[in-house]
Amino acid sequence: MPEFDLQFHHFLVRDEEPLLFHAGLKAMFPLLRDAAATLIDPTQLRHIAWSHFESDEIGGLNHWLELAPLAQPVCTLVGKLVSVDDVALRPARGMAEGDVLSTGQYRQPSISMPSPMQERLLVRRSFDVSCNTIRSRVLTGVQERPACLWRCC
Repeated sequence: MPEFDLQFHHFLVRDEEPLLFHAGLKAMFPLLRDAAATLIDPTQLRHIAWSHFESDEIGGLNHWLELAPLAQPVCTLVGKLVSVDDVALRPARGMAEGDVLSTGQYRQPSISMPSPMQERLLVRRSFDVSCNTIRSRVLTGVQERPACLWRCC
């Protein structure tokens, strides 16, 4: 959003069961779908997760669920019961502390964030934000491997 100098970051884990982290705003869906299509067939998405329940993270969720018939929202158990199952086209997978989501080669643990305002984060990220470069690493066991990502907006 240039008029406010805002940037939104969305992450795609390319694996046997692709995971989109942050579904984006509703209005951004066409742009995000087209960006994802440069890396995978977006109809093959299997998991859609987010760090917390706000429109810039989940606004486009139902558009993704319509596009990808096998995709499932993934969130905390509390988020599933209190919010997500009420707004999403399909029931979410509610993850408790210590649960792990396997996408194939990668394993996404449910971990607590220090802020009580945030839901649990499925993908541990270490960001290096310089020169508009975003890097994210997915922890798989004791070995850290780079995830396949795209950045938009």
